[in-house]
Amino acid sequence: MRNPTQKDAGMNWSKVILPSTHVYKYCILCCQVVLASARRLSEPEPTGNVCYPARDMAAENAFTDAVMAGSAALEGDLYAEILARLPASDRSAPQRQGDFFYYTYRRPGGSYRVHSRRRLAPGSGPPSEAEAMDEAQAEEVLLDEDAEAAGHDFWDLGALEVTQDGAWLAFTADTKGDEAYTVYVQNAATGARTVVTLPATAAAASLTWAADNATLFFLTREDETLRTHRLWRYTLGLSPRLATVVYEENNTRFSIDVGVTRSQRFLLLTTSSETTAAVRYLPASDPQGEWQDLGVRAEGRLMGPVEDWRGWWLAVVRDRPTGKLNGELQALPILYHGNPQVLLEHRHNVDLDGLTVTQGHLTVLERRNGLVHAAGPPAAAGGSGVAEEEAYSLDLGHQGPWASDVVRLVYSSLVTPTTTYDVNVRTGAKVLKKREQAGNFTRALFRSSRIWAPAEPGTGDVKIPIALAYKRDAVRLDGTDPLLLSVYGAYGSSYDAEWDAAIISMLDRGFIYAVAAVRGGGELGQYWYEDGRAMAKNHTFADTIAAAQHLISEGYTSASRLCIWGRSAGGLTVGATVNMRPDLFRAAILDVPFVDVFTDMSDPNLPLTTVEYEEWGDPVHNETQAAYILAYSPLDNVRPQAYPHMLASGGLHDTRVPYWAPAKWVAVTRMSATNAPLVLLKTNMGTGHFGPSGFARDDRETALRYAWLLRLECERSAAALLSLGGLAVVMGTSDELVIKFADGQSEDLVLHTGECGMLELVEKIREAKGWPASRHLRLVAAGRELWDDDRIVPEACAVLHCVASDRAPPQGRRRPRRDEQPAADWVDSLDPGTCLMWIFGSLLSLFWLMFAFYGDLFDRASIIMLSTMTVAFVAPWTASGGPQGGAIRAMSSHRGRPHSFSRGSSPDLE
Repeated sequence: MRNPTQKDAGMNWSKVILPSTHVYKYCILCCQVVLASARRLSEPEPTGNVCYPARDMAAENAFTDAVMAGSAALEGDLYAEILARLPASDRSAPQRQGDFFYYTYRRPGGSYRVHSRRRLAPGSGPPSEAEAMDEAQAEEVLLDEDAEAAGHDFWDLGALEVTQDGAWLAFTADTKGDEAYTVYVQNAATGARTVVTLPATAAAASLTWAADNATLFFLTREDETLRTHRLWRYTLGLSPRLATVVYEENNTRFSIDVGVTRSQRFLLLTTSSETTAAVRYLPASDPQGEWQDLGVRAEGRLMGPVEDWRGWWLAVVRDRPTGKLNGELQALPILYHGNPQVLLEHRHNVDLDGLTVTQGHLTVLERRNGLVHAAGPPAAAGGSGVAEEEAYSLDLGHQGPWASDVVRLVYSSLVTPTTTYDVNVRTGAKVLKKREQAGNFTRALFRSSRIWAPAEPGTGDVKIPIALAYKRDAVRLDGTDPLLLSVYGAYGSSYDAEWDAAIISMLDRGFIYAVAAVRGGGELGQYWYEDGRAMAKNHTFADTIAAAQHLISEGYTSASRLCIWGRSAGGLTVGATVNMRPDLFRAAILDVPFVDVFTDMSDPNLPLTTVEYEEWGDPVHNETQAAYILAYSPLDNVRPQAYPHMLASGGLHDTRVPYWAPAKWVAVTRMSATNAPLVLLKTNMGTGHFGPSGFARDDRETALRYAWLLRLECERSAAALLSLGGLAVVMGTSDELVIKFADGQSEDLVLHTGECGMLELVEKIREAKGWPASRHLRLVAAGRELWDDDRIVPEACAVLHCVASDRAPPQGRRRPRRDEQPAADWVDSLDPGTCLMWIFGSLLSLFWLMFAFYGDLFDRASIIMLSTMTVAFVAPWTASGGPQGGAIRAMSSHRGRPHSFSRGSSPDLE
């Protein structure tokens, strides 16, 4: 494992030239204009110039690459570590459907997944949790994503659905990253394919088959707003131009989705906004029929998920007008419209998080106290027995046959790789189907926990749950550990503590990882969401501040070592928080951040604006909401103050957060910050909102983020040591040593480790400072001291605090010389090489002296001179401290351990 070094810390990043300054001037001007007219950054200025066109993104990328050039080795090591924790093939747990077991896997060296199936073994019995796929059956490849992605920089599978008879499959694919999908229909046996999507239409990801195995329903979206608004019906064998629009949603607040019930008897069409959702249904056996309403769409009433079961509709219903936000489970008759029966009453402290059924059993996921539990009604009975830790993630997996007692659950935590279980809901039997392999990761070395932070005064009497993970022997828990805090807090999405193989590299290096479930998310139910959206959005930022303060006050970290990360709407949370309390953070990462809230929500023609009025507010038609948004919108609240270091990212084809939003944020914070922080921008020129496609490609960006954080932490350590009054800080790599002096005047020294040991290092420092040889140098590493007569080459993560000293090294602080030791100790310390050289030199000297005694005068003089030269040659190997000093000590090892720093270790001193 490679740790950050002085070379990684990039102390010379200020010498890297920023991109052209005219970019920032226009950006500042544009931001001022935006407040009045809500113009986009991509629009031309009156001068004809364009603020931040794509070419300027390339310039920003070049700047970021130049700054990070010194961390290339560390970044490469991080990426290699992440890859080592990802399984080579990662085959999914096979799932039985019809006459086949379906599964996916990735070929070794492949970037995408292969979708395959195998037939059931002859004589297979009914489905059970213990059954396994017969590997002897021939594999049938349905879709090879690697082959599909060939020739594309980006390729993403939106959905793949197989007909009930297994003869046909349909899938959607995006080849640009802008979430505009194409629909394909393919013969499962022959591979013959039809492109279904009409020209100039962009499909959404969802699609489903009717029970006739010939009719496909799919969705398309509006070009400008990206709102999914049309449902199409296509029949096999017909021209795609004969596809028919069967439903169109004209209310710009609503989007639509299509699916099928677990029994596959009904197709479902859901129309939904942030606060209202209704369901229509169609018998799957009658694809040409009319869609029927399952209840009337009422404002503030959310219906879903929905299943059919034993002649009843089962639906989770949330009703804002009556205050039943967490939902109750209702049963409605299918054959006639009667009054619903309540199977699970509404509870203020329990949110209904999921629903699935088999032919004989009903299973619900309940979210209690921020954690998910699987059970059937009544809520107090039963349970999956899967949860094992204080903080975790639990969700429904891909479910198997309808006629089954088995429910598939997927479990993970911050320190537990993703694990798939099949649970028999009738007997309670649980079978492990798959646990994700994680290379050399050892679960016992890590710990996860959960703490609760009190909310800031005046924002409600609540506590914010924070999930924590760290490596047991890598942290001190005394306030001096670096910590990465991750936040989201929007759309009612639950940001649970789930497995991430990449974060282990940070835990290995002494970081603590924290996930704060702030208001605006759904971790504690719908009331938690309601208390952090629209006109209560400031609670999200207050909770983030409260979480940061609690982590500091409880001794997990300090403000100088606390970093924060957020993505998309989480980037909004980070941006607003660092505007309010920049003093709490050392660094901030904003990935595809939604930071230009006021501008974007003021333009109804932008993607997703109208459908998100209920989430953020409508600044165009509501002055109160406009003022509220403007008061927290990150880009509109940047002001002259000290900011943390920041790394922002964007995607050139991002349709959700346009690439110019993070560009504007970077430009404005650079111009406004009073402390000259390092603010970087990295734009992916070939992807959209969800980053690059393919195996581990997004992990390259993760490695960049982590390398950036580690180099900042490395620089912070150096600055802290210098502030203690030291002469200098020395950090090294396997290639060179860098010495930074505390006086701020002496230039940094760069020495090659291949040519430099500790003695040479000391001489260079003495020369730079004009010191006499009598002045010693004391170097402290990890609480241990080295002295200038130790011949040790610092490398890897060595951080040496240099202090001048006029006194000689005391006993016990260095290895004593030979004449300072008892003879027995010196003899014991001799190694075989030293002994042989000493004996050989002594015999050679004796030989020349004997020859000189019996020779003539001239020969005697010559031989005496040769003898003297021999003794002079051997003496340095024996008289300069024996095996404890000189060149022998530099070449040999002490008790089997090299006298140099190993990566991540301290010198071995006696």
